[in-house]
Amino acid sequence: MTGNERDERAGHYAGIISRSAAFVLDAVAFTLGVLGALFVMSAVVALIKGDPFTMQTTESALPEAMFLVGSIVYFAGAWWIFGRTLGEAVFGLRVVRSDGRRVGLGRSLVRFLFMTLGLTMLGLGYLWMLVDRRRRTWGDIVARTVVVYDFGADLVPLTSAEARALAEAESGPPSLPPSPSPAPSPAVDPSVPG
Repeated sequence: MTGNERDERAGHYAGIISRSAAFVLDAVAFTLGVLGALFVMSAVVALIKGDPFTMQTTESALPEAMFLVGSIVYFAGAWWIFGRTLGEAVFGLRVVRSDGRRVGLGRSLVRFLFMTLGLTMLGLGYLWMLVDRRRRTWGDIVARTVVVYDFGADLVPLTSAEARALAEAESGPPSLPPSPSPAPSPAVDPSVPG
């Protein structure tokens, strides 16, 4: 994608292809992170106990707890702090409130809860973006957020100019004030010499 194409897409609602690709990347990165943490924890426990190293953690609820807490921190925390996850940053996406402002912690948690609910219901909550005019999932609708293209290299909140541009894109172009009508030109009689 060229710089001009990126500029043209910036601020538009993100579609299902880029959002799905970002989600797959997030799922892979998150899963590798959890597995890596479990590996390190198992190694530390084996060293402390003096037992041979194994990755057997099935007798505890630790993997499930790490997955649950870790996913909340990874997704909701990233939306709250950066406005996007790692996958969303790679694909040039940003989660913002419907008015273009940053997403707060509460809104990020609500979005995560309903995103998870929508995915567990045969993905219907996620696929809802195919019929929504602003390409929102159930999590976006409940949390009053949207996902837009934002190819900025930084991971900082939207500037006020970006927020205004997003709000204008959502509500349509701003109305221009009526231009003043031109001053009437003096009547010129062609029969009178000049």
